[in-house]
Amino acid sequence: MDELFFEIKVQNLSKKFPGVQALKNLNMLLRSGEIHAIVGANGAGKSTFAKILSGVYSEYEGEIEINGEKVNLNSPQKAFEYGISTVYQEVDTALVPYFTASENLFLFKQKNNQNNLFVTQKDFSKKAKVILNNLEIKIDFNLDSFVSNLSVAEKQLLLISKALIYGSKFIIFDEPTASLGPQDVAALFETIRSLKKRQIGVLYISHRMPEVFNIADKITVFRDGMKIDTFDKDKTNVDTVVRAMLGEKNQFTHVHHKEIKNNFDEVVLKVKKLYVENKLGPLSFDLKKGEILGITGLIGAGKTELLKALFGVEKSQTCEICLENNEIRKIKNPQNAINNKIYMIPEERRKEGLIVGEDVKWNLMLPNFKEFSKLGIIKSKAIENTSIEFIQNLKIKCYGPNQLVKNLSGGNQQKTVIAKWLIKEKLKGAKVIIFDEPTVGIDIGTKEEIYQLVEKIAETGIGVIYASSDIDEILRISDRIIVMFRGQIEGILNRKEATSEKILNLATGGHQVNKTL
Repeated sequence: MDELFFEIKVQNLSKKFPGVQALKNLNMLLRSGEIHAIVGANGAGKSTFAKILSGVYSEYEGEIEINGEKVNLNSPQKAFEYGISTVYQEVDTALVPYFTASENLFLFKQKNNQNNLFVTQKDFSKKAKVILNNLEIKIDFNLDSFVSNLSVAEKQLLLISKALIYGSKFIIFDEPTASLGPQDVAALFETIRSLKKRQIGVLYISHRMPEVFNIADKITVFRDGMKIDTFDKDKTNVDTVVRAMLGEKNQFTHVHHKEIKNNFDEVVLKVKKLYVENKLGPLSFDLKKGEILGITGLIGAGKTELLKALFGVEKSQTCEICLENNEIRKIKNPQNAINNKIYMIPEERRKEGLIVGEDVKWNLMLPNFKEFSKLGIIKSKAIENTSIEFIQNLKIKCYGPNQLVKNLSGGNQQKTVIAKWLIKEKLKGAKVIIFDEPTVGIDIGTKEEIYQLVEKIAETGIGVIYASSDIDEILRISDRIIVMFRGQIEGILNRKEATSEKILNLATGGHQVNKTL
């Protein structure tokens, strides 16, 4: 047999969590030199399948064969020994935050290197630069930086680099482009195609149809834990694949641009001279009641930093903020923002928006316990009833308020984050709700549900700030659009004049336009 040949055969694979059948009698064949994409709605079982192959979930039913040999992938190390590496969507689960980037790259090798127990940071950095250069991987950040100081995109690139350094025979990419800009995506695809040329097998999990049809050879659709069908990329189309994903005629295949119905007059938030050293500004803009203000730009443009400054997470050096004509100078911390009825759904939901080891009910109450207690006594019945109400209203798929959040799909985790702030809004009101990349890693159907939810929030008169690097999404949801470039506002476009071309030109700094309010 060719030493480059690598085949993974899965037979009758099943996996069950409490109350959830994640995979059911799955049969798959994955081969070297082939880019095999898996698509499916949230909760379809895509990430569960990836975690079984990578050894994270050691208990499962069914059989896995590698090159005809039955194997038990009962740990990540065992999967690695068989030549399987994984780049996860949740980047922080696979990195050590208080180690540098270069130390993270060689952590496993150094652990098993008994002949060279004493190395310096300089040794790691030098070795990393040489290997990454040989692999033609472009890293723009400092390899001596601690991982905790890297952005989501930089952490993602670090994980991809780590998988390549170990010379894996099969690499699983779980939503690898979720936090990458167009230029980084193009570079990643070049790398993946080079892996294919070297007969490395690739399993590519994504919700982004253009990417799947760009990079994949085969496309397998999962739905409700089952394999529905496998298509040759060149013999199918997006509509066919999406219909297989949803199990019904797809009504969300094309992006429907939002209709402008409201005339926004009253300003709810006015920001002047917002400046964060070496990151932002100075920036000035306003948000009107009932308006959805989109913010977009490429990775590193400053979207997340801007939103965190508005919520008091990022410290600004100068800023003047007026909330409904009341000057509050600047938001000092998140509690200060909440007291002023400004709420935020963060980009990294698992890290910053949820306590994944707790249940849905607990997470829904995180900012609301004060309203559900009296004299230190928790109102358990009221908490239970409110949790059930919002689970039903937002269609959160779980068996009840007591289900652990870590066992929910990405889309249902995101709905949980949104729900906790809607509970706060119901109890205390809201003036501004901030959404930072709320649909990253979420399937088409759930995306549309979130779009409709955001629009309903705005219809109540709440000002909405909605940040996304997906231009189609920004065009779909926004009334006005702020385009950022290198920490500055490059342009503000009315929805009627905004196009993909105009936004992309501004986002790349390639074109100057008049800024309109």
